[in-house]
Amino acid sequence: MNIQIATYRRMQRSFFTEQPPLFYLLVFHIMGILLYEYSRPACLYALIFIAFLTGTIFLTRRTSWLGVSCMLTLCCALGFALVQKEYDNFSSFYTMTKSHSWQVHTRIENIEKIQHPFYDREITLTMHELRDEDGHRFNINKQCRWYCKAKKTPLEPGAIITLDHVVFHQPTSTSFKQYLCKEGIQATLFGKFTIHTPAQQKPNLPSLTSQHLLQNIKNQKIATIGGLMQPRTKALLDSLFFGKKPINKRLFSATKRLFARWGLSHYLARSGLHLVVFVAIWSVLLRIVPLHFAIKELLVAVLVIGYALLSYSSISFLRALWMFIVYKSCNLTRLRINILNVVILVAYATLIFNPLQLFFLDFQLSFLLTYALGWISGTRLRSND
Repeated sequence: MNIQIATYRRMQRSFFTEQPPLFYLLVFHIMGILLYEYSRPACLYALIFIAFLTGTIFLTRRTSWLGVSCMLTLCCALGFALVQKEYDNFSSFYTMTKSHSWQVHTRIENIEKIQHPFYDREITLTMHELRDEDGHRFNINKQCRWYCKAKKTPLEPGAIITLDHVVFHQPTSTSFKQYLCKEGIQATLFGKFTIHTPAQQKPNLPSLTSQHLLQNIKNQKIATIGGLMQPRTKALLDSLFFGKKPINKRLFSATKRLFARWGLSHYLARSGLHLVVFVAIWSVLLRIVPLHFAIKELLVAVLVIGYALLSYSSISFLRALWMFIVYKSCNLTRLRINILNVVILVAYATLIFNPLQLFFLDFQLSFLLTYALGWISGTRLRSND
């Protein structure tokens, strides 16, 4: 028994004393993103300095400098190319659609109520086909957001509509352009448009997908559960459990003041902590069920994924979700877990999928704080040993 404990402690020490190798790859990927975004000499000098420092570290470990240099250069080039691709795709749409009025065939993805002096609906649309005044057609697959008043004819997610006389204007603000690219939104529309429903016009669009069915189920479940509660209780449920921003901010302001008085305002915004509590509750409940360990782990994973699908996501929630999936996968395959590498792996995957997340505070705080907590935990474990 003492030998097993000593072996475990040695494994833990080696886990924390060595710098996770993915750290260098992530740093150079971030440098590539920054190099494109700012294109300043200071960024280039910082990249050269970090490359020299990293090369020195690897040389002291007798690692091939050529192989390490090629890998780090590829990571930097990948970050640069991904950001360039995002901006080129965004700008090419406006190059194609400028100085024209378009008929846009779309499918409704989501409808949200909002509080605004002029609009009360935020409708997310997927544009599938554009037609100009000369009859030319262009097939696309991009999303836009339409801010409007509630319609007399109710619209639902998955419905096909056609908007007439739409003019697209490219945003001039760099920060707003970054936000739209990060959210995957190509354009924003405001006000009234003439709408054609499938009864008048049947564009050749894809059939209803599982994503729209899931969105309908999500909205129906939230509306059904919320209908059984008082308005303030429903606002807390939407914010804490489903991750949905409250519509009635005046009703929610009293609750926010109470949480702020006790220094608990951050609990009102659903994050990875709420997912950890969700996992902990189900893990405790499953302890009384006589099932195999692997089956319990799979049940918890299925419950967490189902919960994620039926709620609204954020970057901190997705970070915790993917870390949970990696952690459970390592448990099931009996692999030793390096918490710092797990954080870096999820951050790297996030920046590959959406490199512009790097410039937003939610991504920065979520991953930096999680990495810091993992590093502090490792430092304490090492000092105890």
